[in-house]
Amino acid sequence: MERHHRRILPAWLQRAFGARQHYRIVSDAGATPVRLGGLLFGSSAKALAARDQWIGWDNVTRGQFRSRIVNNSRYLILPGVHVPHLASHVLGLLACQIRKDWQARYGFAPVLLETFVERPYRGTCYAASQLGASR
Repeated sequence: MERHHRRILPAWLQRAFGARQHYRIVSDAGATPVRLGGLLFGSSAKALAARDQWIGWDNVTRGQFRSRIVNNSRYLILPGVHVPHLASHVLGLLACQIRKDWQARYGFAPVLLETFVERPYRGTCYAASQLGASR
Protein backbone atom coordinates (compact mmCIF):
# COMPACT_ATOMS: atom_id res chain seq x y z
CA MET A 1 0.00 0.00 0.00
CA GLU A 2 2.84 2.40 0.77
CA ARG A 3 4.24 1.84 -2.72
CA HIS A 4 0.83 2.67 -4.22
CA HIS A 5 0.69 5.88 -2.18
CA ARG A 6 4.12 7.10 -3.28
CA ARG A 7 3.32 6.37 -6.90
CA ILE A 8 -0.09 8.12 -6.97
CA LEU A 9 0.17 11.26 -4.82
CA PRO A 10 3.27 12.79 -6.44
CA ALA A 11 1.61 12.41 -9.86
CA TRP A 12 -1.30 14.51 -8.58
CA LEU A 13 1.03 17.34 -7.75
CA GLN A 14 2.90 17.14 -11.05
CA ARG A 15 -0.33 17.53 -13.05
CA ALA A 16 -1.81 20.25 -10.86
CA PHE A 17 -1.87 23.74 -12.34
CA GLY A 18 -2.37 27.17 -10.86
CA ALA A 19 -3.19 27.58 -7.19
CA ARG A 20 -3.29 24.29 -5.28
CA GLN A 21 -3.27 22.75 -1.83
CA HIS A 22 -2.79 19.07 -1.06
CA TYR A 23 -3.56 17.05 2.05
CA ARG A 24 -2.56 13.58 3.17
CA ILE A 25 -4.99 11.56 5.22
CA VAL A 26 -3.08 9.93 8.08
CA SER A 27 -4.24 7.87 11.04
CA ASP A 28 -2.27 8.34 14.21
CA ALA A 29 -4.38 5.86 16.20
CA GLY A 30 -1.51 3.36 16.49
CA ALA A 31 2.12 3.58 17.46
CA THR A 32 3.12 4.41 13.87
CA PRO A 33 1.20 6.85 11.63
CA VAL A 34 -0.57 5.11 8.73
CA ARG A 35 -1.34 6.88 5.46
CA LEU A 36 -4.93 6.37 4.41
CA GLY A 37 -5.18 8.57 1.32
CA GLY A 38 -4.97 12.11 0.07
CA LEU A 39 -6.74 15.03 -1.54
CA LEU A 40 -5.78 17.77 -3.95
CA PHE A 41 -7.59 21.08 -4.26
CA GLY A 42 -6.81 23.48 -7.06
CA SER A 43 -8.02 26.27 -9.28
CA SER A 44 -11.57 25.95 -10.53
CA ALA A 45 -12.54 25.18 -14.11
CA LYS A 46 -12.44 28.31 -16.25
CA ALA A 47 -16.03 28.15 -17.42
CA LEU A 48 -18.81 25.70 -16.65
CA ALA A 49 -22.23 26.58 -17.99
CA ALA A 50 -24.14 24.72 -15.25
CA ARG A 51 -22.06 26.25 -12.44
CA ASP A 52 -22.11 29.74 -13.89
CA GLN A 53 -25.87 29.60 -14.42
CA TRP A 54 -26.42 28.23 -10.88
CA ILE A 55 -24.42 31.12 -9.43
CA GLY A 56 -25.89 33.65 -11.85
CA TRP A 57 -22.64 34.76 -13.43
CA ASP A 58 -22.09 36.44 -16.75
CA ASN A 59 -18.65 36.42 -18.42
CA VAL A 60 -17.45 39.60 -16.69
CA THR A 61 -18.54 38.53 -13.21
CA ARG A 62 -17.03 35.07 -13.66
CA GLY A 63 -13.72 36.69 -14.58
CA GLN A 64 -13.78 38.79 -11.41
CA PHE A 65 -14.69 36.04 -8.93
CA ARG A 66 -13.70 32.64 -10.36
CA SER A 67 -10.58 32.58 -8.20
CA ARG A 68 -12.87 32.30 -5.15
CA ILE A 69 -13.92 28.81 -6.26
CA VAL A 70 -11.66 25.89 -5.35
CA ASN A 71 -11.91 22.52 -7.07
CA ASN A 72 -11.44 19.22 -5.25
CA SER A 73 -9.67 17.66 -8.22
CA ARG A 74 -8.35 14.46 -6.60
CA TYR A 75 -9.56 12.34 -3.72
CA LEU A 76 -8.08 8.94 -2.97
CA ILE A 77 -8.73 6.53 -0.15
CA LEU A 78 -6.03 3.90 -0.60
CA PRO A 79 -7.05 0.36 -1.51
CA GLY A 80 -7.49 -1.79 1.57
CA VAL A 81 -8.52 1.09 3.84
CA HIS A 82 -11.91 0.38 5.39
CA VAL A 83 -12.83 3.03 7.95
CA PRO A 84 -16.57 3.75 8.28
CA HIS A 85 -17.48 7.30 7.19
CA LEU A 86 -13.84 8.26 6.62
CA ALA A 87 -14.43 9.94 3.25
CA SER A 88 -17.27 12.19 4.40
CA HIS A 89 -15.57 12.94 7.74
CA VAL A 90 -12.40 14.10 5.97
CA LEU A 91 -14.40 16.28 3.57
CA GLY A 92 -16.26 17.91 6.44
CA LEU A 93 -12.99 18.74 8.21
CA LEU A 94 -11.30 20.02 5.07
CA ALA A 95 -14.23 22.24 4.09
CA CYS A 96 -13.28 24.39 7.10
CA GLN A 97 -9.50 23.91 6.91
CA ILE A 98 -9.14 24.78 3.22
CA ARG A 99 -10.46 28.30 3.88
CA LYS A 100 -7.71 28.94 6.45
CA ASP A 101 -4.95 27.32 4.39
CA TRP A 102 -5.97 29.06 1.16
CA GLN A 103 -6.11 32.40 2.97
CA ALA A 104 -2.62 31.88 4.39
CA ARG A 105 -1.17 30.73 1.07
CA TYR A 106 -2.95 32.95 -1.48
CA GLY A 107 -4.29 35.88 0.54
CA PHE A 108 -8.03 35.16 0.21
CA ALA A 109 -10.51 32.56 1.36
CA PRO A 110 -12.56 30.53 -1.10
CA VAL A 111 -16.34 30.81 -0.91
CA LEU A 112 -17.27 27.72 -2.92
CA LEU A 113 -15.85 24.20 -3.34
CA GLU A 114 -16.57 22.28 -6.52
CA THR A 115 -15.85 18.76 -7.66
CA PHE A 116 -16.76 16.35 -10.43
CA VAL A 117 -17.80 12.77 -9.86
CA GLU A 118 -17.24 10.32 -12.68
CA ARG A 119 -19.67 7.54 -13.47
CA PRO A 120 -20.27 4.91 -12.13
CA TYR A 121 -19.52 6.67 -8.83
CA ARG A 122 -22.33 8.55 -7.09
CA GLY A 123 -20.45 10.99 -4.87
CA THR A 124 -22.10 9.70 -1.71
CA CYS A 125 -19.33 11.03 0.52
CA TYR A 126 -19.95 14.58 -0.75
CA ALA A 127 -23.64 14.40 0.15
CA ALA A 128 -22.89 12.76 3.50
CA SER A 129 -20.40 15.50 4.39
CA GLN A 130 -23.25 18.03 4.06
CA LEU A 131 -21.35 20.10 1.55
CA GLY A 132 -24.34 20.18 -0.75
CA ALA A 133 -24.57 19.17 -4.37
CA SER A 134 -25.80 20.31 -7.75
CA ARG A 135 -25.86 18.59 -11.09
